[in-house]
Amino acid sequence: KHLWLKAFYVDQWMVGYARASISTFVEDPTAVSFDWITPSHRTKYMADPFLVEGARLRIYCEYFDYWRGIGEIVEAREENSFSITDRSTLIGDGTHFSYPFIWSDRDGLVIIPENNVSGKITAYEISAGDSSAVSARHEIIGRGRFTDPTLLFHNGMYWCFATSEEETSSQDLYLFFSETLFGPYQSHPRNPVISDIRSARPAG
Repeated sequence: KHLWLKAFYVDQWMVGYARASISTFVEDPTAVSFDWITPSHRTKYMADPFLVEGARLRIYCEYFDYWRGIGEIVEAREENSFSITDRSTLIGDGTHFSYPFIWSDRDGLVIIPENNVSGKITAYEISAGDSSAVSARHEIIGRGRFTDPTLLFHNGMYWCFATSEEETSSQDLYLFFSETLFGPYQSHPRNPVISDIRSARPAG
């Protein structure tokens, strides 16, 4: 029975959005109405959404294809009813991408996705004139397979948290720091800063 279900059924995740504050949702979930973005085919799903506000909403997320066995980072735009087309792919090279962490400041928009099979963490600058185009890429951490890279700016330093997939999955949280967004990043002397599968992974 299990094999039969696996052959004919797949998990299909979708991304939903609502124009409401988190506090409103927590106080009364039934008062918030969600709109759902449906994948173009049942062999695909969407996950790990990041929202960018502006004149029009943009959602960056993982778009996974079961037939290919990989995910790509896509952009869904409000003006296009958040539909996903062949032109929506922003980051993809034939390997698996997910978790498009968004960093936005006065200098522009940067996406730092998970791509642990590459053995590095790369930051992608998004073109100021075209939000669906990558203008530059920077290898910020190039030593190890990491999931869910998450950035924080604190006390004048950039801190990047990521879970190692080298020996154990989702158990060891590593921390890297740099004076500039694109590095070079140094490994924290107490790495791994957390070794606990219950709390080490920033997402997922």
